[in-house]
Amino acid sequence: MCYHQRAAILLIMVALMPVLAACDNAPPAPVTATSATVTPAQAAARSTEQPVAPETNPPGDIPDTQAFVKYASAVGGYELDVPEGWARTESGPNVSFVDKFDGAKIVVTDAPD
Repeated sequence: MCYHQRAAILLIMVALMPVLAACDNAPPAPVTATSATVTPAQAAARSTEQPVAPETNPPGDIPDTQAFVKYASAVGGYELDVPEGWARTESGPNVSFVDKFDGAKIVVTDAPD
């Protein structure tokens, strides 16, 4: 074994010493309960804290919990994920999906030359 290999092994062993020392089998120290004192300022801060208002979304916003379903157009040769429950209207390769305040329309055209 050459000098560089021995030095590398020695460095690895030295680097692993703290890790191996932390892995001893000593039982954990017992946890003792202590009484916490609360200052008047802390008590006032706790009593005046207000809950956060629920998020309000504008009409037409898709909620984060919306489920999506896969739509595949056999005529158009494409597929996409759309919100579950949206009404679908197909016209050849074109399709539109609508809900109360929102919608999406896919129109298939030829690419310009």
